[in-house]
Amino acid sequence: MLFDNTNMDLEKPAVVIRFLKRLHDQYTIGKSVLLLLFLFVTILLKAQDLTPRLDVRYITDDIKIDGVMDEAIWKAAAIADNFWQFFPTDSVRAHQSTEVRMLYDETTIYVGIRANSDEGKYIVSSLRRDFS
Repeated sequence: MLFDNTNMDLEKPAVVIRFLKRLHDQYTIGKSVLLLLFLFVTILLKAQDLTPRLDVRYITDDIKIDGVMDEAIWKAAAIADNFWQFFPTDSVRAHQSTEVRMLYDETTIYVGIRANSDEGKYIVSSLRRDFS
């Protein structure tokens, strides 16, 4: 019950008007709180957008294909990281860090990957494609 109306004399118009005004104020505040809560949750959900994105930069510099990303232009490339683990479980963040960088020029797309692992521990989930 929002209000205790046991002692309220409903015959007097001023009392009825005050009661209705308090009732309206209570519902208006409740609606406002619900609206603010809805907006807050919507903003949080939008902030949790996990859509992967990597901006690939156009370059005019030469890159030597040697497996080493030591050219200065690689430092300017956007980094994709925070990957999810795929094997043995696909619902957790990867335990080891991996960084992917991409660049392109008129004729080539350059992909640089730095994948870290524990010393001497390599996991291969399947050799089916390589030996089929």
